[in-house]
Amino acid sequence: MASTPEEAVRQARRNPHFRQTNLWLGEKSISYLAEIGMISEREHRWWRRAGLMR
Repeated sequence: MASTPEEAVRQARRNPHFRQTNLWLGEKSISYLAEIGMISEREHRWWRRAGLMR
């Protein structure tokens, strides 16, 4: 069990289920935003870093 909020966040980010869920949710949103021109190819690296796209 996490003893601090920082440790809890660290554990969540390492959890494969958490990561897969974020990807699943993010890919839907990101593809829509890219389709309507709200995010560019250059910004994709930031979304990948956030764990919201592959």
